[in-house]
Amino acid sequence: MTDETETAKPPRRRGRKPNSNINRSSILDAAITLALENGPEALSTVRIARAMDIVQSGFYAHFRNMDDCISALALRIDASVRAPIAERMAVLRQSNPSDAVTLTPYYEGLFDLIEETGPLMELFLRHRQDRSPLGAVLGQGEAALVEDLTVVIGGAILDHGSGDIVSSREA
Repeated sequence: MTDETETAKPPRRRGRKPNSNINRSSILDAAITLALENGPEALSTVRIARAMDIVQSGFYAHFRNMDDCISALALRIDASVRAPIAERMAVLRQSNPSDAVTLTPYYEGLFDLIEETGPLMELFLRHRQDRSPLGAVLGQGEAALVEDLTVVIGGAILDHGSGDIVSSREA
């Protein structure tokens, strides 16, 4: 006679396998990939969950809703793309921006940033003017970047006669 506890099958779990690697960051990574491959209109809780191989409630364990996810994505892009560009522009403004020795590392740093932030930068550049919720927040990031640039340029004007950039205080 066999003991039923030895032969009984464990209860079948419903849904997908638990994945301990699921967190806000990995969900944002999946959202970035999904948006780059299929456009911002592809962003939905169902599609992100499917891409992560989790149930939809797994998405909601990390984000209140899709708008919350898009806001977190915008914050990531702001921190990884706009803020470093703004910091570089501020440093450039403090130096002599007509000096090639100063400008060369600045531009090299921008190219390094583009390479380092590849998918985020691509998402930002490709979809910042879309008429989607993602496009709206990316457009806000673009407006902030333009504002940052305006502040830097506002501190310097181009002297068309000599081609030199001089401080607006000198003009």
